[in-house]
Amino acid sequence: MSDTTIVPPATEPPAWVQMEQQVEEATRSKLSLLAGILISYLLVAPFVDFLLVNWWFFRLLGLDDAFTAHIVFNLTVGGLYLVWGLEDIPVGSRGALLLLGQRLLRSGSGLSEGYQWIPKPFMSIRPVDCKPKSVDISDEEGAYAKDGPLMATNGFQRYRVFDPYRFLGVDDVIPSLERLARQSVRIEMKGKKALEARNADKKDFSDQVATTLHAQLDANGNPNGVRWGIRTGVTVIDDIWAVDPKLEAAWTAKVREEAEGKAEKVQTKRRLEQVDMYIDKKVDPDLAVVAAQTDVEKPGARVNTVSIPGLSKAFEAIAKALENGLKNLGTGRGER
Repeated sequence: MSDTTIVPPATEPPAWVQMEQQVEEATRSKLSLLAGILISYLLVAPFVDFLLVNWWFFRLLGLDDAFTAHIVFNLTVGGLYLVWGLEDIPVGSRGALLLLGQRLLRSGSGLSEGYQWIPKPFMSIRPVDCKPKSVDISDEEGAYAKDGPLMATNGFQRYRVFDPYRFLGVDDVIPSLERLARQSVRIEMKGKKALEARNADKKDFSDQVATTLHAQLDANGNPNGVRWGIRTGVTVIDDIWAVDPKLEAAWTAKVREEAEGKAEKVQTKRRLEQVDMYIDKKVDPDLAVVAAQTDVEKPGARVNTVSIPGLSKAFEAIAKALENGLKNLGTGRGER
């Protein structure tokens, strides 16, 4: 593992603070609509009316009631301007206000989702997606482990935009985060041997990568990516494997052999315990071995028992005793 300083990521505001912020944003949204109504009907419409319409204009149109036409014109122009200034910010997004094409602020949470009103054409809104997202940090080409082999990884890095103004002011934020996260994976991989990395606990390895990533961001004066207008979330590395398929196959075979060896040791231990149990019950050792192998249901037990020294002679003795017993029963000598 690389030597890095643990830098705690910036945390989200408490839930009650977020709720207060949402209430304030909803209030600002309503105020923007109210401001739009006032500006449209009390400023824009009368101004247009003053420039383009006068009493003789309505008389030329043959309208007897010029005052009524004047009111209708103002309401129409005001309504059109009000509708023109409405902007719908998508769900999960924040709106950055632009004044004459430039950011109105250098930092801020932006306008909340839903309809917002702005005085066009002087101002506009640039929606920024602020939903939690993931960036793929998988590396199939591989990073060099401590002992040389290339190790591939599969994973992702979570993040969320919280400051749309800062986010718009920086180029290639997400590609930069992706490169830093992959670099952090390579740094951690260099501190481990290949087999150690392959068998490492994925959560522990992910936490180590996250620690390295936060340390790199902090070293550049950008703790947790806040200067980019984002907050990094959880780092997940869910798979690690060798790029060389032969090496991966060799490791798999080794694991299988170790598992089979452990199973064989357990089987042998059980047979020895069974043999000792039968011997304690005064059973002949040769017959105890046969019984123990049968008890543990070892495949091929019948074949193996034939090779036990003295076992065939024991079976011959048993068969001879049975034969003599049958003869005695036939001749009646077995009765007293």
